[in-house]
Amino acid sequence: MQLNISLVLSSGGIRAAAHIGLLIFLEEQQNINIKHIIGSSGGAVIGGLYASGLSSAEIKKIFLDIKNPGFFIEYDLWSLFKGTGLFPGKKLRNKLNVFLRDQHIANVKRCDLSIVTTHVRSGNPIVFTTRNTAHSYINLADLVAASSAIPAVFRTRPIPMSGYGDDNFYDGGISDCLPINYAYDDLVDKILVSNVASQVDDDKVTSKIDALLCAYESLWDSHINQSISEAEYLLGNKLTVLTPKMRGGTIFDVKRIPEFIEAGYDNAKAVLTPLLAI
Repeated sequence: MQLNISLVLSSGGIRAAAHIGLLIFLEEQQNINIKHIIGSSGGAVIGGLYASGLSSAEIKKIFLDIKNPGFFIEYDLWSLFKGTGLFPGKKLRNKLNVFLRDQHIANVKRCDLSIVTTHVRSGNPIVFTTRNTAHSYINLADLVAASSAIPAVFRTRPIPMSGYGDDNFYDGGISDCLPINYAYDDLVDKILVSNVASQVDDDKVTSKIDALLCAYESLWDSHINQSISEAEYLLGNKLTVLTPKMRGGTIFDVKRIPEFIEAGYDNAKAVLTPLLAI
């Protein structure tokens, strides 16, 4: 029997690589049909790549090819003194555009895709989705780059064709790191939530940026707990939450990517195999 699912992919920096492990497991199953992916920050990167047509194996290869942060960060001394972040973020955006093949939202056909960003002026979450034809001409790379623009690390970014003019956006994980509520109305059999957002390991903090990111993550705990509790009440058995076993890992901890992918796969296999056998 075909199982239709919605997939919620949390923020979590480089730990979002665990979402790849989940996708690998789901692709191995013969009866899983992903109808909708909702992603925030790192989850927007993984979800955007998958919804654009890349396989989990192709996404895994992209991430395994990241040998150092210079893969997606340009070291621009001028950015230390000007702008809203340490790094301009152009390199990240351009890399994404290559992998996403310069697609716009209207080109996404594999499944519905919703990406959470944070509006700079209001601080509110703004969701851009394939389900809204007004968003059709937004470039996917612009959208994903904005959703993953960590405050003070990357500059805030405009999203051309978004309908918000010159307004800027930043990391969707700041306003909604676990956007389960955008799947509430989905007509699916299961809503799978992959939560890698808040797993701080204090002894891994070795730099000012590590400390900054861990401070953000500590603030996410209450939001995550509230989101999951509300979803459990409203969705009941329709909801399954996956929390891969891993600790620490900031945006610069690229050497741990294989570990995180494996953790996502192992957790998906342990949690979902019994459910799929029913």
